[in-house]
Amino acid sequence: NAFDVFAIGSSDGGGYQTDYAAESTVKNDILCSGRHTVDKNKNSFTVDGTLLHTHTASTFSCSYNLYLFTNNNGGTTMTGTFPTAAKLYSCKIYDNGTLVRDFIPCKNAVGEVGLYDLVNDKFYGNSGSGSFTAGANVT
Repeated sequence: NAFDVFAIGSSDGGGYQTDYAAESTVKNDILCSGRHTVDKNKNSFTVDGTLLHTHTASTFSCSYNLYLFTNNNGGTTMTGTFPTAAKLYSCKIYDNGTLVRDFIPCKNAVGEVGLYDLVNDKFYGNSGSGSFTAGANVT
């Protein structure tokens, strides 16, 4: 299917939009404001431990990278079309139950703000057109 999607976004109503395979669903049960724990596990979508939606199960794969804070449309960043302003406290990405990325926000040795991957011991700076802003230092 040329329209297979795996995404979380915000809806026009201030809630969440969850996309999986060819299905897109808006859930305004919980607003995107404030601090939340969001879990997108294959076809299930959970916010703060509450299952908000289960998409129809599907098997698909994508040859493009997963982007945070924007959409990857066939290898093209959709900057400006779906702008995101959010606070990220952590992000874990699993591949069929295996943790492949464990990101925490940080500053590198030269003060650049980005994400540090605890799994691969690697720093990732911003690769988009926006910028990351550091919050307060945590010890």
